Amino acid sequence: MYAYIDESGDIGTRGKGSRWLVFGCAMIADNHIEQVQSAIQEVRDRVDRQRGNYLHFRDISHDDKVGALNLIAKMPWTGVIVASDTTETSVSDSRLFYDVTAVHIIERVLSYARELQETANIYFESSWNLHLGEIDSLVELASLVRLMLTKAQSGIEPQAVSPYQIQGIRKGSAHGLDIADGLAHAAFRALEPNRKWGHFEPRYLNILEPRLWRGPSNAGLEGWGLALMPPELSERFRQAYPWLP
Repeated sequence: MYAYIDESGDIGTRGKGSRWLVFGCAMIADNHIEQVQSAIQEVRDRVDRQRGNYLHFRDISHDDKVGALNLIAKMPWTGVIVASDTTETSVSDSRLFYDVTAVHIIERVLSYARELQETANIYFESSWNLHLGEIDSLVELASLVRLMLTKAQSGIEPQAVSPYQIQGIRKGSAHGLDIADGLAHAAFRALEPNRKWGHFEPRYLNILEPRLWRGPSNAGLEGWGLALMPPELSERFRQAYPWLP
């Protein structure tokens, strides 16, 4: 299984950046990867007929966004969004805040990989925010704590963390990053008000909503395909953003 992850938003906490840091992840089963790569290239060519470059949704027109997202929504992939409220966190260090949010999305990727019984090949778009060594250590620590808690509470020896590989790649080097970029952008526009006009734009996210993961054994969208952090404020977030899927 291939998981492509991109971000949207400014990681400055406590009012120093955007309110939301959003990670979008497109997960593609091994047997669908070539089909998705070909389909994304067709979308690239339609958006930019001369160059067929990678899609950067922040920079393309509204009509191109809608057209591209409608085509992407028909492709065989599964999405996860993790959005962290930078104003509602006890973590003051923006680098750690970024890493912790990344761990949340990786944990969901690993859960999906277990469902598919495939190794998770995880690709982040490279950026100055990305510190893979730190994120990898936090994933291992979170997995160890979860294993210990599960064993203490149930007395049952839990499963070890699923095998995975994680690396950073540049924008445009993988077609799956185009989907992750669109997903992160769509969620950010639904959560963060427009800087000039102050309105929210949920239409992009609504197009992609059918592709969001419903969790293990179809447990439900909230907390799996769409996770708002911190989770104890999820009801407040839902009231503030009633258009969220």
